[in-house]
Amino acid sequence: MSFPLLRLPCLALEEIVKNFNHDEILNLAQTSRRAKRSISKHTKMHFIRIFFYDASISYFQILHDNLPILRIHIYDQFSQKKRAISWKQAIRLVDGTMVCAWKREVQDFQEILDFLNEIFRIEKVSFTVDSEDPHFAMLLMEHVVSKNLKIGRVDWQELIRTREMAERLLTVSKGATDLKIKGLQFLFFCFDHFNLFRMDQLRIEEAAWITAEQVVALRNCKRVSLGDIWFGEESINKILLEYMKNPGQLQELRMCFNCVIRIKRAMTGLNNLEVVEGDDGSESKYWLITDNGIRFSVTKERSATVVIKRET
Repeated sequence: MSFPLLRLPCLALEEIVKNFNHDEILNLAQTSRRAKRSISKHTKMHFIRIFFYDASISYFQILHDNLPILRIHIYDQFSQKKRAISWKQAIRLVDGTMVCAWKREVQDFQEILDFLNEIFRIEKVSFTVDSEDPHFAMLLMEHVVSKNLKIGRVDWQELIRTREMAERLLTVSKGATDLKIKGLQFLFFCFDHFNLFRMDQLRIEEAAWITAEQVVALRNCKRVSLGDIWFGEESINKILLEYMKNPGQLQELRMCFNCVIRIKRAMTGLNNLEVVEGDDGSESKYWLITDNGIRFSVTKERSATVVIKRET
């Protein structure tokens, strides 16, 4: 039935595909490779969100105009009696959304991702991970990058327990637009590629391991928030001196310290410095002008948080 449709001129086929429901597109694409290629040319870009939890609510969701069109629930224990030959055969339509359940196997979901990309032209894939065993999520993230797909938001809600996993997560996430990590479960960690990060927002809740040099390397991220920091005023001074030379794309850096910080000591040796004295016991506010004329303010909040902010 699809072949007469595929013989239509491109403009006519494009108009018809625009009016198809997503389940109709999916069904038609399965009829032949030619159908899949032809339809893919006329579908709009889509987003995918993937959620991994320890409970039985992990799922893989593809969105269009911010609305779910396909949701695949992921199960560790999957009844053999209920198992279809293919995930596509297990799909049912629920309130306008295609829904199915499938087993937690990396290769299967890599194939699912590839198939959906061929039809729906995936623009970005976002991940939310809250699992003590994130191996499955990590393998799928690495597959996304290997296919040259963009990673959007990554929300990693568990502490990372090994240096190998931390290295893999930071490496695979370097192209993400938004990265949030709960933290690393160790005090010393070397990662030399923060200079490749170009994120709109980066947040690491527990960053006791981070050094001044690593913070400087993050200057091409727009907004950075780091918690549980242990270095002192000398390291803050080093960061400011480097930002004076080259602030990159940084708009705001928030550093929450787990030690006493006297912000005045961090201002030693800085040129083009303007001080606005605080009142009612509040900290002074410092204004810096970088070598290329950009103004930054430096303040210390009552919560032991130092904020470096670009004037807009």
